[in-house]
Parts: sequence; C-alpha cells; structure tokens
Amino acid sequence: MTARLPRHRVKGYRTDAAILAAEAWVAPYDPAKPIEEQVRQALREVARKLGWRCWHQYDSRRSDPGLPDEILVRPPRVLFIELKAPKGVYSDEQRDALALLAKCPGVETYAIRSTGDRARDQAAFAQLLGPRARRAA
Repeated sequence: MTARLPRHRVKGYRTDAAILAAEAWVAPYDPAKPIEEQVRQALREVARKLGWRCWHQYDSRRSDPGLPDEILVRPPRVLFIELKAPKGVYSDEQRDALALLAKCPGVETYAIRSTGDRARDQAAFAQLLGPRARRAA
C-alpha cells in the first residue's frame, strides 16, 4: 500500500501588477537595510499572493556555492531565481548553476537584478509569476 500525498492546491488569486505596485508605494525599500534581503522578501510576498510555494536556503555557509536564492513551485512551473541588488555581482558559481539548471526540461531559471524601486520590482515579479505569464524558452 502506497501513501497518497496531498495535492498541491493553488488558492484563487485576483492580484495583478497594478495592485501590487500600489501596495509597494506604501512601504518602499528601507535604505538602512540590505536591499537584496528586501528584494527577496518582496518576491516572496508577491509569489505567495499568487499561490506559489517558496523555498530559500537561509544559511549557505555550509553548502556548495551557486544554489539560486529562491526556488518557487506552482505546478506545472518550477523556477530557480537568483536575486541581486542594483549593483550586485553574480559569481561564477551562480552563473554556472543557472546555466546547468536551464538545460533541464521544465525548469525555468532567472537572474533578476533589482531596480531599487519596490513598486517596479513587485510589478515585474507579478508579471513573471502571474497566471498569464508565458514560460521562458
């Protein structure tokens, strides 16, 4: 007898890019805090509102280098996303990992550099993750 796993349920969503951008005007990025962490939180906020499951490795010091910052799943899509601050630099390991993952069928990879403007970033995230988003080739 095999155990049945629960099916992933995607909550109904009606959030669009304009609504998310309007919400971001109320809470822009805080210049006193690290921007990359705020970008990651903005991405996860948008993703969860749109029914995505998110994973992030908080402590990478004991892990092999290169694993993308975020792994997002909403069947049938699987995304590996590397996030950078406006002036952040991609390491060779990060580039190699994204290139290797991009060769896997059904996996989408993205290297996203923040604009530094939370409203613009959230609108771009909503466009990427929204129900009408086209899969990357």
